Amino acid sequence: MTYEKHGLFVDEAHLESFAENYARGLLPDGKVSGRRASAELRQALRMLRETHDALARQWAEVPAMPGAVRWLLDNAYLAQREGRQSADDLAAAASLRCAGGAVIVLCVCEALVRSGLGEVTEQRLRLFLDGFQRELTLEREELSVLVPAIRRALVLRLLRLYHGIESGDTEETEPEAARIFSSLRWLSTADLTALLERADRVEQALLQDPAGVYPQMSDRSRAYYRRRLTAAAKREGLPEVKAAQKTLSLAEKGEGERRHVGWWILKQPLGRSVKQTRGGLYIASNVLFTLFFSLLASFLTRCPVAFLLLLIPMSELVKSGLDLLLLRITPAAHVPALELPDGVPPEGRTLCVISALLTDRNSGAALARRLEECFHLSRDAGRELRFAALADLPDSDAPEYPEQAEVLSAAADAVEALNRRYGGGFYLLTRPRRKTADGRWSGWERKRGALLETMRCLRGQETSITVSAGDAQALRGTNYLLALDSDTRLSPGAAKELIGAMLHPLNRAAVNEAQGVVTDGYAILAPRIGTALSDAGKTDFSRVFAPQGGTDPYGGACSELYMDRWGRGGFAGKGILNIDAYLTCMGQRVPDNLMLSHDAVEGAFLRAGFVGEVEVTDGWP
Repeated sequence: MTYEKHGLFVDEAHLESFAENYARGLLPDGKVSGRRASAELRQALRMLRETHDALARQWAEVPAMPGAVRWLLDNAYLAQREGRQSADDLAAAASLRCAGGAVIVLCVCEALVRSGLGEVTEQRLRLFLDGFQRELTLEREELSVLVPAIRRALVLRLLRLYHGIESGDTEETEPEAARIFSSLRWLSTADLTALLERADRVEQALLQDPAGVYPQMSDRSRAYYRRRLTAAAKREGLPEVKAAQKTLSLAEKGEGERRHVGWWILKQPLGRSVKQTRGGLYIASNVLFTLFFSLLASFLTRCPVAFLLLLIPMSELVKSGLDLLLLRITPAAHVPALELPDGVPPEGRTLCVISALLTDRNSGAALARRLEECFHLSRDAGRELRFAALADLPDSDAPEYPEQAEVLSAAADAVEALNRRYGGGFYLLTRPRRKTADGRWSGWERKRGALLETMRCLRGQETSITVSAGDAQALRGTNYLLALDSDTRLSPGAAKELIGAMLHPLNRAAVNEAQGVVTDGYAILAPRIGTALSDAGKTDFSRVFAPQGGTDPYGGACSELYMDRWGRGGFAGKGILNIDAYLTCMGQRVPDNLMLSHDAVEGAFLRAGFVGEVEVTDGWP
């Protein structure tokens, strides 16, 4: 440790001890929000801006200005930018611990900045946190605003430094100004996720998951676990670390899925069963409000017929209003997923199938290009994700389609060309057409039949599917089918994320074979479906009804009411399906030619889940 004009510099060799001793003097005695700290920072930024303007006027005509003044004039924008961002982040903090009226996390950061005379590095931050947390553990919300609080401390120290310069004290200020601005610049680009997770005692406890699942999960899923655990700890009145330790203890005593800490966070938080919400009240509210407003309109207009005429439109208005209200008060659900950093493992072997029609000799080449596109967008999945064109010939009045042999041969050649180029992994699946009750010839049960027969083929059951291109033997052991339409576009990494979600133990489908339904977990996981940018304004219909085109550049979560409220989402034909669960629940369930739209029925029996963080795009007419 060395003494300098503006304070005591603590070197790295003594920093842990300094932080540990400092923590002993902080005794938590209450909680406050971060709004006051945010307001103080905004006031400091205004004062710093005024100081900058005053110094700029004072030294504008002087050719040799002090180095510290030049640092401020050249880098003031950096302090303002980082300070404003920190003020916003601190204002969002709802519960920060205090000690003697001072906010603990702010004291921590001020001590860190003071001990380095404005120098903050990753090594100094790590050493300081290690020493501090030996005496006092920071809570997760405190860790979440740690970086904004450091920036705040740097801005406040900068303001004090330049107030001294205004009063004529320019001696030995340039080195500290350089350290402060360098620290602000480093914080603006540094990725401190790993360091903060290392300092998070909750994270360190959950990493000891007896099932070994938590360390394999994606960053988003682990963050979701920590948020849910924090909420459960508040309900129980426990410190977060104690709640994490209790969760770990429960998992160590559990068996099967209960050995995973996630069971005691999502299914039975801290050992308490989650009350299942049912949709009866939602349905009853829809019906009652629809009847009430329809009767009210009929009464006001003195027209009894208006009651009947308004039932359907009023039900839509009421449902939309209730949905909007529930979406505003219900947080977006998250389906936990594994990270799969080395690609899809053998137990996650998946066949991505694109359902399409072969209408002419050029259709096969176009379909092969779609397969190639999906391959390039899913390179992170590895070789356990294969791609197939599930191709039917169009309906016709005759058993033979014109140029049928040439069309099928051209498609097979195009797919085999992909296999030669990329070393395998591409398939063409075809099947003969059957005569329907109305005398037409078409593929049995169209898309539903094509998917069902593909699954039977993958399980070695009787099927009319023919593997017209590709190595059929390599499809053995395929557990999942990723179903896409011919106009569906994958987003980069979407396939691996869906497979990672399917492989998570809490999502594995539990099938009641007697009833033919999935009772827990999910046999279908459906992504968010966006609109292709080129199709959003292509026609009058799409301009009116299609949402904004393009993909979400930030990968944010998206809500679906039924998933958020009741843990089950809808299915629109695009998503990943558990093959064994599908065959058990839907293999013999639906009679021929009686169901037009199969997606919603499959979603109900197979318990579909909605993965709002994963997006695919669809074309519009």
